[in-house]
Amino acid sequence: MAKKIKITKNKNQTPQVGHSVTIELKNISQPEKRFFANSIWAYIEDGTLFVCFGQRKMLSRVVKTCIVIAISAEGVSRYIDTLTEFAPQMEILVAKKSITVAELSPIDNEPEQLLYFTANAIVTSYAGREVSLDFHYIHPIVISGKETLQKYPVLPVIHIDTTMSILAAFIRYIESISSSLPPILSSSLEKETK
Repeated sequence: MAKKIKITKNKNQTPQVGHSVTIELKNISQPEKRFFANSIWAYIEDGTLFVCFGQRKMLSRVVKTCIVIAISAEGVSRYIDTLTEFAPQMEILVAKKSITVAELSPIDNEPEQLLYFTANAIVTSYAGREVSLDFHYIHPIVISGKETLQKYPVLPVIHIDTTMSILAAFIRYIESISSSLPPILSSSLEKETK
């Protein structure tokens, strides 16, 4: 599990306007809202990744409750940066334990309960087949370097409990779509070059 979230401005920016913020995970509050997901679906719309964590009805494939989390291209890029060590370890575990990876299939019904959140930082951890995904929101003014974390702290959004099967599907999907996301925009409206 990553111990820090690092935010660095677009690498194409000049050094004068570039900056980075490193956030120690021990300084971030855990989300109070918890949700167990036994299904997953994801899609991209207008450069934003929407991840749908679903809870199926008992004895049915029908999704009753769905948590939809909107993640910007920049948030996805930050998450992919944290997967360099994590994803290969996960793939070894999936292969070694013969874990069947969940399918990302569209929900074919409008869930009875539907909640939307936004997040731009994800913390992933697992122990065996148990998995947790903590979604957080870092204010854009902090990312741009205009304000500090003391004034705008990282906000906990939601904690998703799920299985290694769901996590593997999520990470594989994230890695497969990374090149199709729109280019990362500058986190500032200042002119980068003359």
